[in-house]
Amino acid sequence: MFESYKDIFNKRGLAYHKAMLTYPLARTEEFKRIIELAGIEDGHTVVDIPSGGCYLNSFIDKSVTTISIETSHEFVRDSLSSNKNIILVCDDIASTSLKDQSVDRVASLAGLHHVMDKYSFFQEIHRILKTEGIFCIADAYHNSNVAKFLNIFVDQNNSMGHKGIFLDNNTRRELEAANFQICYDAPQQYCWEFNSTREMAEYCKLLFGIDRANQAEVVDGIKDYLGYLENSEKCLMNWELHFIKCIKRTT
Repeated sequence: MFESYKDIFNKRGLAYHKAMLTYPLARTEEFKRIIELAGIEDGHTVVDIPSGGCYLNSFIDKSVTTISIETSHEFVRDSLSSNKNIILVCDDIASTSLKDQSVDRVASLAGLHHVMDKYSFFQEIHRILKTEGIFCIADAYHNSNVAKFLNIFVDQNNSMGHKGIFLDNNTRRELEAANFQICYDAPQQYCWEFNSTREMAEYCKLLFGIDRANQAEVVDGIKDYLGYLENSEKCLMNWELHFIKCIKRTT
């Protein structure tokens, strides 16, 4: 049975959040890339959805207002709203309390593979974006090495399992049907950065809820599905997400 994003992270959101707090810079490149793709500028209102523990806001170096939208109370339990980052918790990311045409940018990083009905979500993003507003997605693509790592290795070694519904050709059709113009659509390869394989394994165990494998087994799984490079200074874990940039159409 497919569990909703909300159900999944109400159960393991605290472990994910611990990973992000313990190693806050591990995925710096990932956050920087979606921010750059979105073209965020001073004065923008930026929606981060689903936001997890409000991580995107920490990597934006512009003077903006970020609205972090979550469905899991566990993810945002230790996060506080401020003038710079407003936290909204809703039951469904396809039905937010934001007004029509009220935001400039929307970023959705690495959470959509836990959402079954993506089309309704895309319609909601179209509703809240201003004309010519930009919507950026970054997530694993169907049958990629990352997708296999998550739906095979993590699925086998997480007692909750992992049944990701990843981006594919249908994603483009649904975005266009929701009246978005796609202007960028490509995979990007980069690395998650750690000081050692021990840190890499600890981070992945927490982030992905891997409770049926020890650290050595996690390192072996990463080697088999993703690959990594370790030297005397750092450990670089291969990662890849598919990035899509869309502009809101009005006709």
